[in-house]
Amino acid sequence: MNQEMSAEEYQQLMNGNKKKPKVVRYNSPSGKITENEVQNQILGWLCLNQIFNWRQNTMGVYLGEGKFRKAPTTGVADILGILPDGKFLAIECKRPGGKPTPDQLEFIENINANNGIAFVADNLELVMEKLEKYTNN
Repeated sequence: MNQEMSAEEYQQLMNGNKKKPKVVRYNSPSGKITENEVQNQILGWLCLNQIFNWRQNTMGVYLGEGKFRKAPTTGVADILGILPDGKFLAIECKRPGGKPTPDQLEFIENINANNGIAFVADNLELVMEKLEKYTNN
């Protein structure tokens, strides 16, 4: 069931819980957390803490009949955003133990070199630690 809510109702909902989400689910058959689950936890926490963000799709485009067009820019982080002080935010999500590609590391270095905040995260706690000064906790 899809229900609409007013901006005021949304703010009340968001102001009720500014800490990490209480439920951590492991949906993969192996019982280990997936990159998608890490990403969803981070996106949820950023929203709860009113940090403007979006998930950046960096996949190419399927053209049909087995053809695929590569994305024009490689290495772009999974989550992008703007922090309350105006700094650009980039978070490359990985499953626990996952490693970034050289293109991803180069993207992160470029953001950090230009006064943004960019890092690799394989868990929500790392994000909470890195962005602690931007939350009211």
